[in-house]
Amino acid sequence: MDVNGSATVTPDQFDEGSFDNCGIASWSVTPNAFDCSQVGEQVVTVTATDSNGNSSAAQVSVFIVDNIAPGITCRENAILSLCDPVLNFQLPVATDNCAINNSQLIQTAGLAPGASFPLGVTTQSFTYTDAGGTAASCSFTVTVVNALEVNLQSSDATCNGGCNGTASLTPVFGVAPYNVLWSNGATSFSIGNLCAGGYSFTLTDASGCEIIVPVQIAEPSLITVVLDNIVSPFCGADSTGFMSVNVSGGVSPYGYEWEGMPGTTSIDSLSAGSYTLVVTDANDCSTSFTQVVAATDNEAPQIQLNNLTVSLDSNGLVLLSPQQFDAGSTDNCSIDGWSLLPPFLDCGDLGTVTVAATASDGAGNMTTGTFTVTVVDNIAPTLISPQYLRRQLQCNGELQPTFFIRQLHP
Repeated sequence: MDVNGSATVTPDQFDEGSFDNCGIASWSVTPNAFDCSQVGEQVVTVTATDSNGNSSAAQVSVFIVDNIAPGITCRENAILSLCDPVLNFQLPVATDNCAINNSQLIQTAGLAPGASFPLGVTTQSFTYTDAGGTAASCSFTVTVVNALEVNLQSSDATCNGGCNGTASLTPVFGVAPYNVLWSNGATSFSIGNLCAGGYSFTLTDASGCEIIVPVQIAEPSLITVVLDNIVSPFCGADSTGFMSVNVSGGVSPYGYEWEGMPGTTSIDSLSAGSYTLVVTDANDCSTSFTQVVAATDNEAPQIQLNNLTVSLDSNGLVLLSPQQFDAGSTDNCSIDGWSLLPPFLDCGDLGTVTVAATASDGAGNMTTGTFTVTVVDNIAPTLISPQYLRRQLQCNGELQPTFFIRQLHP
């Protein structure tokens, strides 16, 4: 058989020395053409005819053979995940010079389409034998890998209320490539800037298997500073105060700075005032704590005031100082400062004015009294009288005559 599935025979294939007294004029073979359905032994009639029309015929056996092997094509190798190891595949396609008989396609190894394949590699083998008995084979493998898993690494937020947590994943097993979708919409294998809270991601492999994994980002508790003990000075200026605190939360150990200076959980030699502590934990997170240390003195100053007569200065103002009105005021600690109402006097206060003076000590105790101020103005006016003022007038951009204006002295 040829590549088209046909075969022909000619008389010369059968003649082994035939003769005639006048010579053989022609030959014929019946039948002389065959197809794939006639593979095997066939009987043909060979006829020889001389020039006078005399003929002789004989029957001869012809063996029709098909030596052209068929072709067979299997699908590509397959990789499946153990989460879904079922493969529905098309049977191999056979080609041949003769008609294809699908019943001659035999699976010699492996599992049938739609079967659930085991973990590992399974070889699927097929053989097709044509009508002439020649055969061709093909095979493909089905590899089943472990079901999709994931390695997850995450880091918590370092500070309470901070958003520097991270999470990253590495697919294990399954079938590459992989796709990931986080609950916050991210699609990368690593994400950052995470605040404390719950997240999740869906990981899908090329076989369509997916896993959903929750991720929890934690945070340290809030750094808390609580006053433990406080000792107040008696007088505001005394350096006998003391304060200590208790610190919790965050991540120990802690660092302490009182008013910018390194320290511990306590501070001493305090006078009255406000003090701020900054606590920094091992993650470099910090909080501040401010405490007012008040003096225990509750005795107000005793004040004595002088009445005054004052002159306005060249600016028409008078600023009063304690040296002018204090007539020997005292306090059991010390007077830290004075305030006046009104705070200053000017030309509108000429004559007699009552001024309220308040003395305060370091503990905040205050006493208010009044004194009389007589305001006088002893500075005469100053006149500036130039003999001539020259004015050069210009109108509409044109130079005009110059006028001299004389101003008389008084």
